[in-house]
Amino acid sequence: MKILMVQRFDLVNISCARRVLAMAQELTRRGHQVILTNFPHPERRKEQPNLLSRLPEEISYLDLDRSGRKLLRNRARVHEVARDCHLLHLWKCYPDAAIPCLWTAFRLRKPVHYDWDDYETGISKELTGSDFVSGVVSLWEQTVPRLADTVSVASAALKEKALACGVLPERLWDTPVGADLEQFQPASEEPSGPPCLVYVGQLEVAAFAELAVHAFSLLARRHPTVQMVIVGGGRHLERVGAQVKRLQLERRVRLTGYISAHAIAGILKQATVALAPFKDNQITRCKSPLKIVEYLASGLPVVASRVGEVPKMLEGCGITVPPDSADALAEAVRLLLDHPERRQAMRKQARRRAEKVYNWSRTVDNLEAAYTRAIELQKKS
Repeated sequence: MKILMVQRFDLVNISCARRVLAMAQELTRRGHQVILTNFPHPERRKEQPNLLSRLPEEISYLDLDRSGRKLLRNRARVHEVARDCHLLHLWKCYPDAAIPCLWTAFRLRKPVHYDWDDYETGISKELTGSDFVSGVVSLWEQTVPRLADTVSVASAALKEKALACGVLPERLWDTPVGADLEQFQPASEEPSGPPCLVYVGQLEVAAFAELAVHAFSLLARRHPTVQMVIVGGGRHLERVGAQVKRLQLERRVRLTGYISAHAIAGILKQATVALAPFKDNQITRCKSPLKIVEYLASGLPVVASRVGEVPKMLEGCGITVPPDSADALAEAVRLLLDHPERRQAMRKQARRRAEKVYNWSRTVDNLEAAYTRAIELQKKS
């Protein structure tokens, strides 16, 4: 099968693009041909030259122009490339990607699969602070699922939204995030030396590193040797750094900024406990957090907030606490640090959970089924 995956980011330096890249790689391993759109961001590439690593060579790329004035040109390029494709896979509902994809599908009578992995209305409001922008995104987010032949959702909350939009149950598939089981591997044994907590996540939208730092500051009083690493970059990085300085934790908390997935895997191997704090809102309820499945694949016990998909993901291999509570996070971490036998049991269960449930192979099994159904529906129409 030849698939054109239409998305709207610079694949080099946007961490959430790891989802679509991982899916594309797994599809190519299964013998499919994948073309993936890319929106290069010149300014970010200048700011982060260390991230200009090569994209996976087995995937083909179609570079599009991020300027809104180039929308018609982008549409024409997508149309040309899609002529001999069997299906178009749309990731995210934003019009800069959705318009070229849906227009092309209509003109060429190609099936469309929509990949819904976040509550984009809430994310756009948090990013822009604009009710108008989030209103426009909301319109697209409610319309695109109805126009697609099949839809995949990353969480139970998004499935409810899809059904409310009018998507028929037989056109819906579950596709939670997965971990790269080869890249993210557990250490052969728990690292020696002072305990180390880790928080991984982009510091842009729905990021809660400050909550993790607050919890660490409470824990640090009772555990004077414990260290912490905050992995990720974004517009909130400076604010997190200021918090660390204000709490006088500079010698015990390290901020990495943006780093590669390979480097993240190395840091997770050195960690003792992983943190995934969240607030309880529409964005977090709809998420299938990538950080959690990569923690699991790395064999880490996890302390996370009890919201959305998280309790199901951490069944038997983590502790969940009330959302937005630094005190509860700190107490749960203290419990694990004081009971090494409990950590060891969770380390084993975490990796098993990733191998059985949360990996890209299982996710793409469902994706292939959705593709097949979309093609069948298009032929009947």
